[in-house]
Amino acid sequence: AVSEAVAVKGDRIVAVGARPAIEALRGPATTVVDAAGGTIVPGFNDSHVHFLSGSQSLNELDLGGARTLEDVQQRIREFAASHPSASWIRGRGWNYSAFPGGLPTRAQLDAALPDRPATLVCFDGHSSWVNTKALQAASITKDTPDPARGVIARDASGAPDGLLKESAQQLVRNVMPPATRAEQRQALLAGIALAHQLGVTSVQNASGNADEFALYEDLRAAGELKLRVYSALSVSPGFTDA
Repeated sequence: AVSEAVAVKGDRIVAVGARPAIEALRGPATTVVDAAGGTIVPGFNDSHVHFLSGSQSLNELDLGGARTLEDVQQRIREFAASHPSASWIRGRGWNYSAFPGGLPTRAQLDAALPDRPATLVCFDGHSSWVNTKALQAASITKDTPDPARGVIARDASGAPDGLLKESAQQLVRNVMPPATRAEQRQALLAGIALAHQLGVTSVQNASGNADEFALYEDLRAAGELKLRVYSALSVSPGFTDA
């Protein structure tokens, strides 16, 4: 059923119904919002999100929707040119279908960005496309074995070809410049603002860790965590009760 009006007190919906009945609940300090015929819905919940990394990606290269290798390479060139001080180019969102044969190579990335290391994560987060500079920074060579639960894609000679699958992505992440606490904080604030624009008022954060918990707590203590966050801890070898 569709109703005309809703009344909210504090953080609770107290009544939904016909406008005259809701108007009767108005007090001298009530804020009245006229939706001008628009639809008001309860806040959306994102039931599976990596909120910190997603928020950080708002300032990174976006390859979503790029359908050809030429389009991908042009976006990379433009982003690199507009971020001359970035020591490491980061991005995400590419799709396998944009590449001849379905898999990107380091030669294709080198052609667009030969002078700085780059790590570009696939739309599904399960693979990273890296250039020669990034492979060199991580000391990944023909002799580097595949890590447990990961694959280093290789060319016909056995040399790394620029695609790191699953846990192999960590080999490059280990040498990438880490984000500062201030940068993470600002990223979360930007992510929260975007969530609100899309009507998202609560999230279930997957693969969290203790540092992320502390970061969310800092925002909550400062009154800036304007999003309900249920955060799960990612359990990996070495995880303890502490």
